[in-house]
Amino acid sequence: MKRKLTLMLALLFVWTGVAWSQGVTVKGVVTSEEDGLPIVGASVLVKGTTQGTITDVDGNFMISGVKADSKTLIVSFVGMKSKEVAIKNTPMHVVLKSDAEVLDEVVVTALGMKRSEKTLGYAATTMKSEDIDAGKSGSVMGGLSGKVAGVQISSAGNTGTSQKVLIRGISSLNNNSPLYIVDGIPIDNSTFRGSPTDDSSTTDFGNAANDINSEDVESVTILKGASATALYGSRAANGVVMITTKKAGVEKLTVTYDGSFTASKVLRVMQTQDLFGQGWGSWNRSENGSWGPRLDGTMHEWGSDQLETPMTKPFSYVEHNLRNFYQTGFEKNNNVSIRYGNDKVGVVASYGNLSSNGILPNNGDQFSRNTFSLRGYMNIDKFSLDMTMNYVRKDISRSNDMYMELLQHAVDVDYSQMKDYNDERYNLDNYYTFYATNPYYMIDNYRSNYQDDRVYGRIEMSYEIMKGLKATGRLGGDFSNNRTNSQEPKTTFSNGSYSQLGGATESLGYYSEYRYNRSQIDATALLNADYKVSDFSINAVAGWNLNQRSYGYSGGYVDGLAVADWYSLYNTSSSAVSVTYKELRRLIGAFAQAELGYKDMIFLNLSGRNDWSSTLPAGNNSFFYGGANVSFLITEMLPSLKEHQVDFLKVRAALGQTGNDANVYKTTSWYQIANFKDINGYYTSMPIGGVMGMTSNNTLPSSSLKPEMTTEYEFGLSGSFFGNRLTVDASYYNRMTKDQIISASLAPETAYSYETKNIGNILNHLKNTHLNIL
Repeated sequence: MKRKLTLMLALLFVWTGVAWSQGVTVKGVVTSEEDGLPIVGASVLVKGTTQGTITDVDGNFMISGVKADSKTLIVSFVGMKSKEVAIKNTPMHVVLKSDAEVLDEVVVTALGMKRSEKTLGYAATTMKSEDIDAGKSGSVMGGLSGKVAGVQISSAGNTGTSQKVLIRGISSLNNNSPLYIVDGIPIDNSTFRGSPTDDSSTTDFGNAANDINSEDVESVTILKGASATALYGSRAANGVVMITTKKAGVEKLTVTYDGSFTASKVLRVMQTQDLFGQGWGSWNRSENGSWGPRLDGTMHEWGSDQLETPMTKPFSYVEHNLRNFYQTGFEKNNNVSIRYGNDKVGVVASYGNLSSNGILPNNGDQFSRNTFSLRGYMNIDKFSLDMTMNYVRKDISRSNDMYMELLQHAVDVDYSQMKDYNDERYNLDNYYTFYATNPYYMIDNYRSNYQDDRVYGRIEMSYEIMKGLKATGRLGGDFSNNRTNSQEPKTTFSNGSYSQLGGATESLGYYSEYRYNRSQIDATALLNADYKVSDFSINAVAGWNLNQRSYGYSGGYVDGLAVADWYSLYNTSSSAVSVTYKELRRLIGAFAQAELGYKDMIFLNLSGRNDWSSTLPAGNNSFFYGGANVSFLITEMLPSLKEHQVDFLKVRAALGQTGNDANVYKTTSWYQIANFKDINGYYTSMPIGGVMGMTSNNTLPSSSLKPEMTTEYEFGLSGSFFGNRLTVDASYYNRMTKDQIISASLAPETAYSYETKNIGNILNHLKNTHLNIL
């Protein structure tokens, strides 16, 4: 009997060990300390893993397969303090406390100043890192798409392509892009195309905001109205996207890795009809459209009639022809960071690599981005220093203008048969239509390449002069050097070939090569005072700002290659067309802001700024603007509301104005190399035959140009109810932009084609409501 009992116990221990090795089930309930009610939708996560769940309508949770060595659960819910609890093998009861600080959340506002959310009298939306990077898009703005009311974010789709961001719609006929601020310093967000001289270029190398590694971002605050953005000057007339990167806290040395792998497929393609096949009225072997006879499935010849063995196929619709042309795209995103900090010094170093091979076959869309970041702080008595430094290297290779070749295609001809464009049946001499080119050949031979080296960052020093009064100096820069080249092959057809006899167009070939340089230096000095007297609080700031930007490029192109398949500016029978360009602009501003609060229930904010812009007429380049906003905390005025499930309620109103100066060289004449089209439609530039020629710019300069001025007022209501389970943010705004800067047409006898003038107004008004139920 004793031996049997020992054996049963041994078997029990073995079974228990097997069960724990396979994982255990952890279950329990989460309730609120205030009312004892179950919390619906609370997050329950096994610490150190991605394994977790959310509570159901009764506050219950269950996680299966938890490893035996797992010790702790992290339980969290919006509006309540997160809690770590030890895992038990019995039903658990987790009680969460309300977090009053949530209702007094600190957000980063203009000039990097931190403010309590409740004091703001204007609309400002802050998104945390977990919301931005949840979809692993690799792009900061891509992670915000569809998540912020009043902000439209659209993208070309492929990794690394540009993203268009509109805050509260279109307000200018010239530029509607918001100002991007990273850790208090503005950065460039230009969109890069294949050529500076060809406005029709469709090659998209993305915009500069995509250089930011989303894994390095702590939060993004979007300032929407004129009252919110006035302190940033004329560059902020279209709103501000403020990006704050992760800093070290008081923590031990920590190494973190995060990685993701994403596959993508084409969601939708152009729909084609499936009744009629190749031809135009009647069947035509060289036609690239589908206007021919009704498809009947019969076998017949197709393609080149110069082949020794004619090609045959069914006269039938090819199912999923365009969809099957595309491949599965892949993207890898790897990030590693090292962190350490104490109350005196802290540092974060990170490296990120994002690479993708898109949906085009034959490596037709490749993107690679490597980012290195170093961020640190130092505190010594009344002195503090904070710095960030970032280096980004991007490499992009994309095919040019091949999409028309996909559209100009008969519905009964299968793309997949023609992948080998060196095959006699599908090469340049024998491609079935004279009006298009084999798309696989286009992908491999019509290409643009892009390389970019970029450095941006800032250093900030602060000194506490006396209690409540602090001086801050901030210096930052953004410098990029990128290179592009674009190639189109020289194509000829063999004598007597199908393509030559059919009149297919040969190509002379093309190659371009350019180098671009962009730089931006931004310096700010300010004094900040923060005091509280009796029931009143006052926060005031006054400062000075200098922003200087330069942009230039040099390079050239050859329109016609002397030798096929050699892509060089030397490869021409005449000479390469060279271009060079340089621009410089400067903006100086003086600003002040004061915020007055009464009993933490009413807050009044006044701000003003004066700018001097180098792009406006000399002697008349100064303009002033500002804003005022007020917020009323109804729940502080009427505390009894909190007894009726009203946790927080704020009413706000704002009135503001921002100016927007002109682009460069609108107030002076300038000269450029004379060029014209030859009889073949190609551009030819001076000098010709050793004779140099230049021509005045065709836009008449303005000596009375004024900045565009945007005036905006807004009203809003923010609230949270039922234990922060329901949040509401509603806004109404009205925005008027006057004195639009445009190029108006002139009569030819003036010797100019256009004149820069202030003409026209744009009005925007809209109501936004954001409702969140948890």
